[in-house]
Amino acid sequence: AQRAAAGHDVRDRADAARLKGSRSILGRLKGSRSIVEAADKHHIVEGAQFLFISVLGAVVNVGTSSFVATYLHPRWGIHAKAWPSFAALVGTAFSLGFNFIGYKFWVFAHRRSQTN
Repeated sequence: AQRAAAGHDVRDRADAARLKGSRSILGRLKGSRSIVEAADKHHIVEGAQFLFISVLGAVVNVGTSSFVATYLHPRWGIHAKAWPSFAALVGTAFSLGFNFIGYKFWVFAHRRSQTN
């Protein structure tokens, strides 16, 4: 039992030393709160951009499907009853492409340049 307690004590001291070291490293990395605040601001901006593209994607989806269902007549052998479903599929495809391009080239563009 004493061996187990002694081993436990050694591990506790090692954990405490690692924790103390990590605090000092974090302290040096932070330097000041400005680095942390800049990171938080960056995440807020990125989140706002993501939300903006997502909302625009929803508008593209609804707009495209409404346009196809309302102004284009059924074609390619699609029955008139299935045309609104086809219009929704077209709207989904357009919004998926819009969202992908928006996320890749605007919202997350900085991540792509960081890996190169």
